[in-house]
Amino acid sequence: MKLRVFGKPLLSGFALPGFPVQESKFLPKKRRKSLFEALRSKRFVRGLGFALVLVMGSTFAALQAQATDTGADSEMDYALVTPGGTGTSGYAIGPSNNFPNLSTNATWEAWIHPTDAIGFEQFINKEHSFVFGVLDGVYQWAFGNGTSWSNPSWVTTNIRASLNSWQHVAFVKSGSNLKFFLNGALAVDATLAFHALGSSNTPLTIGGRINSDHFAGRVDEVRIWNSARSASQVLAGMHQNHKTIGTPSDLLGYWDFNEPSGTTIYNRATAVASTNLTFQGTPS
Repeated sequence: MKLRVFGKPLLSGFALPGFPVQESKFLPKKRRKSLFEALRSKRFVRGLGFALVLVMGSTFAALQAQATDTGADSEMDYALVTPGGTGTSGYAIGPSNNFPNLSTNATWEAWIHPTDAIGFEQFINKEHSFVFGVLDGVYQWAFGNGTSWSNPSWVTTNIRASLNSWQHVAFVKSGSNLKFFLNGALAVDATLAFHALGSSNTPLTIGGRINSDHFAGRVDEVRIWNSARSASQVLAGMHQNHKTIGTPSDLLGYWDFNEPSGTTIYNRATAVASTNLTFQGTPS
Protein backbone atom coordinates (compact mmCIF):
# COMPACT_ATOMS: atom_id res chain seq x y z
CA MET A 1 0.00 0.00 0.00
CA LYS A 2 1.37 3.47 -0.92
CA LEU A 3 0.61 6.85 0.62
CA ARG A 4 0.61 9.78 -1.87
CA VAL A 5 0.62 13.48 -1.18
CA PHE A 6 -0.44 15.69 -4.06
CA GLY A 7 -0.01 12.68 -6.30
CA LYS A 8 3.52 11.97 -5.19
CA PRO A 9 4.49 8.84 -3.38
CA LEU A 10 5.57 9.54 0.19
CA LEU A 11 5.56 6.28 2.14
CA SER A 12 5.22 2.75 1.08
CA GLY A 13 3.61 0.20 3.40
CA PHE A 14 3.46 2.79 6.27
CA ALA A 15 7.12 2.03 6.92
CA LEU A 16 9.44 4.79 8.05
CA PRO A 17 13.04 4.56 6.90
CA GLY A 18 14.97 2.41 9.35
CA PHE A 19 11.84 1.66 11.36
CA PRO A 20 10.12 -1.36 9.93
CA VAL A 21 6.69 -1.70 11.48
CA GLN A 22 5.80 -5.12 12.79
CA GLU A 23 2.40 -6.20 14.14
CA SER A 24 3.71 -7.26 17.49
CA LYS A 25 6.23 -4.46 17.89
CA PHE A 26 4.36 -2.46 20.50
CA LEU A 27 2.47 -5.34 22.13
CA PRO A 28 4.13 -6.90 25.18
CA LYS A 29 4.94 -10.51 24.83
CA LYS A 30 2.77 -12.74 27.05
CA ARG A 31 4.51 -14.56 29.84
CA ARG A 32 3.37 -16.45 32.89
CA LYS A 33 3.09 -14.38 36.06
CA SER A 34 4.83 -15.44 39.21
CA LEU A 35 2.67 -16.54 42.15
CA PHE A 36 3.49 -13.31 43.98
CA GLU A 37 2.42 -11.23 41.00
CA ALA A 38 -0.78 -13.20 40.62
CA LEU A 39 -1.68 -12.77 44.29
CA ARG A 40 -1.15 -9.01 44.18
CA SER A 41 -2.99 -8.45 40.91
CA LYS A 42 -6.15 -6.36 40.92
CA ARG A 43 -8.11 -9.16 39.33
CA PHE A 44 -7.18 -11.58 42.12
CA VAL A 45 -7.87 -9.05 44.87
CA ARG A 46 -11.26 -8.22 43.37
CA GLY A 47 -12.08 -11.93 43.05
CA LEU A 48 -10.97 -12.63 46.61
CA GLY A 49 -13.07 -9.77 47.91
CA PHE A 50 -16.10 -11.02 46.01
CA ALA A 51 -15.57 -14.53 47.38
CA LEU A 52 -15.28 -13.18 50.93
CA VAL A 53 -18.51 -11.24 50.48
CA LEU A 54 -20.24 -14.40 49.30
CA VAL A 55 -18.90 -16.43 52.23
CA MET A 56 -19.76 -13.77 54.78
CA GLY A 57 -23.19 -13.31 53.27
CA SER A 58 -23.96 -17.01 53.27
CA THR A 59 -22.65 -17.34 56.84
CA PHE A 60 -24.83 -14.47 57.99
CA ALA A 61 -27.83 -15.96 56.21
CA ALA A 62 -27.14 -19.32 57.84
CA LEU A 63 -26.92 -17.69 61.26
CA GLN A 64 -30.15 -15.84 60.60
CA ALA A 65 -31.82 -19.09 59.54
CA GLN A 66 -30.77 -20.98 62.67
CA ALA A 67 -33.57 -21.87 65.07
CA THR A 68 -34.12 -19.65 68.08
CA ASP A 69 -32.39 -20.84 71.22
CA THR A 70 -35.28 -22.51 73.02
CA GLY A 71 -33.24 -23.88 75.92
CA ALA A 72 -33.79 -27.46 74.77
CA ASP A 73 -30.10 -28.22 75.37
CA SER A 74 -29.91 -26.42 78.69
CA GLU A 75 -27.77 -28.11 81.32
CA MET A 76 -29.61 -26.16 84.03
CA ASP A 77 -33.09 -27.02 85.24
CA TYR A 78 -35.46 -24.13 85.84
CA ALA A 79 -39.08 -23.91 86.95
CA LEU A 80 -42.00 -21.53 86.55
CA VAL A 81 -42.28 -19.35 89.65
CA THR A 82 -45.79 -18.01 90.24
CA PRO A 83 -46.68 -15.48 92.97
CA GLY A 84 -50.27 -16.60 93.53
CA GLY A 85 -53.21 -14.27 94.02
CA THR A 86 -55.68 -13.02 91.42
CA GLY A 87 -55.70 -10.76 88.38
CA THR A 88 -52.72 -11.10 86.05
CA SER A 89 -50.19 -11.64 88.83
CA GLY A 90 -48.41 -14.35 86.90
CA TYR A 91 -48.99 -17.60 85.03
CA ALA A 92 -48.40 -19.17 81.61
CA ILE A 93 -51.10 -19.18 78.95
CA GLY A 94 -51.58 -20.78 75.54
CA PRO A 95 -53.52 -19.65 72.44
CA SER A 96 -57.30 -19.80 72.29
CA ASN A 97 -57.72 -23.13 70.51
CA ASN A 98 -58.92 -26.64 71.34
CA PHE A 99 -55.45 -27.99 72.21
CA PRO A 100 -54.97 -30.56 73.73
CA ASN A 101 -58.45 -31.78 72.74
CA LEU A 102 -58.71 -34.74 75.14
CA SER A 103 -61.64 -37.13 75.51
CA THR A 104 -61.84 -40.56 77.15
CA ASN A 105 -58.30 -41.28 78.36
CA ALA A 106 -55.63 -38.81 79.45
CA THR A 107 -52.80 -38.19 81.89
CA TRP A 108 -51.68 -34.91 83.44
CA GLU A 109 -48.33 -34.71 85.23
CA ALA A 110 -46.32 -31.99 86.97
CA TRP A 111 -43.73 -31.30 89.62
CA ILE A 112 -45.03 -28.66 92.02
CA HIS A 113 -43.61 -26.76 94.99
CA PRO A 114 -46.48 -25.03 96.85
CA THR A 115 -45.69 -22.22 99.26
CA ASP A 116 -49.11 -21.61 100.84
CA ALA A 117 -52.42 -23.41 101.45
CA ILE A 118 -54.99 -20.64 101.25
CA GLY A 119 -58.02 -20.85 98.96
CA PHE A 120 -58.07 -22.13 95.37
CA GLU A 121 -54.71 -22.54 93.68
CA GLN A 122 -54.67 -24.27 90.29
CA PHE A 123 -51.56 -25.46 88.47
CA ILE A 124 -53.07 -26.96 85.25
CA ASN A 125 -56.29 -25.62 83.78
CA LYS A 126 -58.44 -25.44 80.65
CA GLU A 127 -61.75 -23.78 81.40
CA HIS A 128 -64.79 -26.11 81.20
CA SER A 129 -62.55 -29.03 80.25
CA PHE A 130 -60.17 -29.90 83.12
CA VAL A 131 -58.51 -28.29 86.12
CA PHE A 132 -56.08 -29.61 88.74
CA GLY A 133 -54.96 -27.81 91.85
CA VAL A 134 -55.19 -27.48 95.59
CA LEU A 135 -58.03 -26.08 97.68
CA ASP A 136 -56.85 -24.93 101.09
CA GLY A 137 -53.82 -27.17 100.59
CA VAL A 138 -55.73 -30.33 99.53
CA TYR A 139 -55.36 -31.82 96.03
CA GLN A 140 -58.55 -31.56 93.96
CA TRP A 141 -59.68 -31.76 90.35
CA ALA A 142 -62.68 -31.06 88.11
CA PHE A 143 -63.80 -32.00 84.62
CA GLY A 144 -66.14 -30.27 82.21
CA ASN A 145 -68.03 -31.08 79.02
CA GLY A 146 -66.55 -28.19 77.06
CA THR A 147 -69.19 -25.60 77.94
CA SER A 148 -69.69 -26.07 81.69
CA TRP A 149 -68.17 -27.81 84.70
CA SER A 150 -69.58 -30.98 86.20
CA ASN A 151 -71.95 -30.68 89.12
CA PRO A 152 -70.64 -30.91 91.74
CA SER A 153 -67.50 -29.67 90.05
CA TRP A 154 -64.70 -30.19 92.55
CA VAL A 155 -63.63 -33.68 93.57
CA THR A 156 -61.24 -33.93 96.50
CA THR A 157 -58.48 -36.44 97.01
CA ASN A 158 -58.41 -35.74 100.76
CA ILE A 159 -54.62 -35.67 100.40
CA ARG A 160 -52.80 -32.59 101.58
CA ALA A 161 -49.92 -31.13 99.59
CA SER A 162 -46.60 -30.69 101.35
CA LEU A 163 -45.65 -27.04 101.63
CA ASN A 164 -42.22 -25.73 100.60
CA SER A 165 -41.08 -28.99 99.03
CA TRP A 166 -41.09 -30.54 95.58
CA GLN A 167 -43.62 -33.29 94.84
CA HIS A 168 -44.66 -35.09 91.67
CA VAL A 169 -48.36 -35.42 90.86
CA ALA A 170 -50.08 -37.44 88.13
CA PHE A 171 -53.81 -37.60 87.38
CA VAL A 172 -54.65 -40.57 85.14
CA LYS A 173 -58.12 -40.80 83.57
CA SER A 174 -59.24 -44.05 81.97
CA GLY A 175 -62.89 -43.88 81.01
CA SER A 176 -64.86 -43.44 84.24
CA ASN A 177 -61.86 -44.16 86.46
CA LEU A 178 -59.34 -41.67 87.80
CA LYS A 179 -56.11 -42.52 89.60
CA PHE A 180 -54.06 -39.96 91.49
CA PHE A 181 -50.34 -40.66 91.95
CA LEU A 182 -48.25 -38.73 94.43
CA ASN A 183 -44.46 -39.08 94.06
CA GLY A 184 -44.97 -42.15 91.91
CA ALA A 185 -47.21 -43.99 94.37
CA LEU A 186 -50.93 -44.60 93.85
CA ALA A 187 -52.80 -42.44 96.36
CA VAL A 188 -56.39 -42.38 95.00
CA ASP A 189 -58.33 -44.82 92.81
CA ALA A 190 -61.80 -43.38 92.21
CA THR A 191 -64.83 -43.98 90.04
CA LEU A 192 -65.96 -40.80 88.37
CA ALA A 193 -69.60 -39.80 88.71
CA PHE A 194 -68.99 -37.33 85.92
CA HIS A 195 -66.45 -38.54 83.39
CA ALA A 196 -67.28 -36.64 80.20
CA LEU A 197 -64.22 -34.70 79.12
CA GLY A 198 -65.16 -32.08 76.55
CA SER A 199 -63.01 -29.88 74.36
CA SER A 200 -63.16 -26.11 74.40
CA ASN A 201 -61.39 -23.22 72.71
CA THR A 202 -60.33 -21.63 75.97
CA PRO A 203 -56.58 -21.25 76.51
CA LEU A 204 -54.58 -23.85 78.39
CA THR A 205 -53.03 -22.24 81.47
CA ILE A 206 -50.29 -23.36 83.85
CA GLY A 207 -49.90 -21.73 87.25
CA GLY A 208 -53.49 -20.58 87.60
CA ARG A 209 -56.78 -20.01 85.87
CA ILE A 210 -57.28 -16.91 83.73
CA ASN A 211 -57.13 -13.94 86.12
CA SER A 212 -57.91 -16.03 89.20
CA ASP A 213 -56.96 -18.97 91.45
CA HIS A 214 -53.25 -18.58 90.79
CA PHE A 215 -50.81 -21.06 92.23
CA ALA A 216 -48.34 -19.80 94.82
CA GLY A 217 -45.00 -21.55 94.40
CA ARG A 218 -43.24 -23.27 91.52
CA VAL A 219 -44.37 -25.54 88.70
CA ASP A 220 -42.13 -27.65 86.47
CA GLU A 221 -42.07 -30.55 84.00
CA VAL A 222 -45.74 -30.28 83.01
CA ARG A 223 -46.86 -33.06 80.64
CA ILE A 224 -50.19 -33.90 79.04
CA TRP A 225 -50.80 -37.28 77.40
CA ASN A 226 -53.81 -38.51 75.41
CA SER A 227 -53.45 -41.94 77.02
CA ALA A 228 -53.90 -43.44 80.48
CA ARG A 229 -50.36 -43.96 81.75
CA SER A 230 -49.70 -47.09 83.78
CA ALA A 231 -48.34 -47.02 87.32
CA SER A 232 -44.94 -48.22 86.12
CA GLN A 233 -44.84 -45.55 83.41
CA VAL A 234 -45.66 -42.80 85.89
CA LEU A 235 -42.98 -44.03 88.30
CA ALA A 236 -40.31 -44.42 85.62
CA GLY A 237 -41.11 -41.21 83.78
CA MET A 238 -41.28 -38.81 86.71
CA HIS A 239 -37.47 -38.60 86.87
CA GLN A 240 -36.90 -38.34 83.12
CA ASN A 241 -36.47 -35.10 81.23
CA HIS A 242 -37.27 -34.45 77.59
CA LYS A 243 -33.81 -35.62 76.50
CA THR A 244 -34.43 -39.12 77.82
CA ILE A 245 -38.19 -39.46 77.50
CA GLY A 246 -38.16 -38.38 73.84
CA THR A 247 -41.35 -37.50 72.00
CA PRO A 248 -43.71 -40.50 72.07
CA SER A 249 -46.79 -40.10 69.90
CA ASP A 250 -49.19 -39.94 72.87
CA LEU A 251 -47.28 -37.06 74.50
CA LEU A 252 -49.19 -33.96 73.40
CA GLY A 253 -47.67 -31.33 75.63
CA TYR A 254 -44.42 -31.01 77.55
CA TRP A 255 -43.21 -27.74 79.10
CA ASP A 256 -40.00 -27.73 81.17
CA PHE A 257 -39.56 -23.92 81.50
CA ASN A 258 -35.85 -24.08 80.62
CA GLU A 259 -35.99 -21.19 78.13
CA PRO A 260 -32.95 -18.90 78.45
CA SER A 261 -34.88 -15.67 77.83
CA GLY A 262 -38.00 -14.17 76.31
CA THR A 263 -41.66 -14.80 77.10
CA THR A 264 -42.29 -18.02 75.12
CA ILE A 265 -42.46 -21.40 76.85
CA TYR A 266 -41.87 -24.00 74.15
CA ASN A 267 -43.74 -27.27 73.90
CA ARG A 268 -40.96 -29.89 73.85
CA ALA A 269 -43.34 -32.56 72.54
CA THR A 270 -43.93 -30.87 69.18
CA ALA A 271 -42.74 -28.03 66.96
CA VAL A 272 -46.28 -26.69 66.45
CA ALA A 273 -46.20 -23.06 67.55
CA SER A 274 -49.88 -23.02 68.51
CA THR A 275 -49.08 -25.31 71.46
CA ASN A 276 -46.46 -22.99 72.99
CA LEU A 277 -47.28 -20.89 76.03
CA THR A 278 -46.44 -17.29 76.91
CA PHE A 279 -45.96 -15.49 80.20
CA GLN A 280 -48.91 -13.55 81.53
CA GLY A 281 -48.29 -10.99 84.23
CA THR A 282 -45.04 -11.29 86.17
CA PRO A 283 -44.02 -14.91 86.66
CA SER A 284 -40.33 -15.77 86.47
